[in-house]
Amino acid sequence: MADSEFAGTAFKRLTNDIRDELIGRAVGRAAAHELGHYLLEKAGHRNRGLMRPSYSARDLVGAWLHPFQVAADDRPVVRAEIAALARAQAGF
Repeated sequence: MADSEFAGTAFKRLTNDIRDELIGRAVGRAAAHELGHYLLEKAGHRNRGLMRPSYSARDLVGAWLHPFQVAADDRPVVRAEIAALARAQAGF
């Protein structure tokens, strides 16, 4: 992240608040990717979207969501897994 930029400004020159927000965004996106492996029960990757094998720092801090979308054919699986987890949690 140190060598990246956001809105045309070097990461190192951003305010602490903005850097903290961007680091949180990047960590959240990486966590979403790992959660995708769990929900999809797949170790593999796709060519694009949330489950691609790697991201640039620009992608991780960008304001856009497109690079992190779940593939259309994976969405029913993810929804079903989340619903099953919610039902199991409700039983506690």
